Amino acid sequence: AGPTIAVELADADDTEADVPPPGPELVIDLAVVSEHHRRFRQALPGVAVHFAMKCQPDPPLLAHLAGLGCRFEVASLPELASLIELGVAPAEVVSSNHVKPWWHVRGAYAAGVRRFAADSDAELDKLARYAPGAAVMIRLAVSPAASDVPSEGKFGVDPDEAVRLLLLAAGGGLPVG
Repeated sequence: AGPTIAVELADADDTEADVPPPGPELVIDLAVVSEHHRRFRQALPGVAVHFAMKCQPDPPLLAHLAGLGCRFEVASLPELASLIELGVAPAEVVSSNHVKPWWHVRGAYAAGVRRFAADSDAELDKLARYAPGAAVMIRLAVSPAASDVPSEGKFGVDPDEAVRLLLLAAGGGLPVG
């Protein structure tokens, strides 16, 4: 095993053997993270891998992923600020919250984010106004899958709506990609 990150969620006092620890501890093996990242990139050559910061915002893990060349996905300005503090270039970050307050769009764009996800006309309008020229991605809705945590229905649009939104974005001066 390689270096690890231990995230203690509570201080443990193990002086009494019959007292359970006060909370869980998460241990992340960075060698395993590196191997999974390598395999994922190998399976998808030419695709920029973006780590969703909300799933594990631990700064040492994020710094490790950045060192591997991983890019990031954020849903809020505080998440973006945390990445900037670690030295991550905002140009390597995608803002993908499907309903973004206008001040998040403006703030992310001012910080250097140039790629945003949108699922509606209203989101495209915000991007055209507060992030002029930023690239737009439209997420496709997926079919129900066998999953412990299904995400269908939460994000994305059907293919016909995606084409309509992409044409609307391009017509409004927002590059797609």
